[in-house]
Amino acid sequence: MNRSGEATDLCLSGLGSLGAILSTSLATGCCAGLLAPLASLGTIALPFLGPSLQMPLLYGTIATTLIGLGLSFLRQRWVLPLILGLLGAVFLLIPFHTALDINLFYLLIGLGLGSLLLASWRPLIWGFFNSHA
Repeated sequence: MNRSGEATDLCLSGLGSLGAILSTSLATGCCAGLLAPLASLGTIALPFLGPSLQMPLLYGTIATTLIGLGLSFLRQRWVLPLILGLLGAVFLLIPFHTALDINLFYLLIGLGLGSLLLASWRPLIWGFFNSHA
């Protein structure tokens, strides 16, 4: 296995998933629930990210995560993180494109972000639990 390639995949998908958290909090704004403090800090730190740029930023960070997961799949041939990432992207984007009950809205956003994080940070999580077994 090529360690530098794995590190690049992890960096790309990991940073993409963290970017997805930031862009989701910016897109939901004051309705972000637990992400509201992050949305406030993001709005202060990035005042140029108005409403017209929030959804393209969300799509871009999700695409970055999926590209990293796709590259990881090509190297390791393990499809589960890629499928989990695709499901996370779907769960994350559905609430922004359909009218939903607020509880279902939060549930889908939580499932989407959790799936993206779990899929993209899988090598670190797996290494942590294997080293402490």
